[in-house]
Amino acid sequence: SYQNERRFGFHGEVTKQISPALGIQGMVLRGNATGSIRTKSQYYDADIWDYSLNAVINLRNLLSLGVQKKYKFSYSFSLGAGLVQFKTKLKYLGGPLKNQSINSYGYGEFGGPKKRTAESFLTFGAGVKYCINKNFDLGVDLYYRSLNSDKLDAVIQDGNNDSYIFGGVGI
Repeated sequence: SYQNERRFGFHGEVTKQISPALGIQGMVLRGNATGSIRTKSQYYDADIWDYSLNAVINLRNLLSLGVQKKYKFSYSFSLGAGLVQFKTKLKYLGGPLKNQSINSYGYGEFGGPKKRTAESFLTFGAGVKYCINKNFDLGVDLYYRSLNSDKLDAVIQDGNNDSYIFGGVGI
């Protein structure tokens, strides 16, 4: 299995509250995902654009049984779906072939097209937000993306779909 590596990116989100407990959120994520299989001396590096539409449930307001109180801290859970567009390369981690490509998607190598691979995904998330004022929150979120594809790591094996986790801090 892959040993996870961290990469940085950015995301933007806009949430419209429908009720105190339920909101609709649009999100755009731009970043990289990477991982390695040390036993095979291989790693992948993926360049990602991801777009999602999510239902966000404010747990504190949901459990407050209709009490209309504005809390400084809120706890949320989200569920949604989206589209990810990526290009990815599988490379040798070490040895005489270090950093040479083994397989790729989106780079026009190995007989594939030179365009990003587009796949759908389901997403689940959780977060904590601190209310700064009526329009802005400071938040920490964690999202799990389950792709409808086995191509993100450039290795197709046994039909097991790929996934990735995104953690974010933002205003």
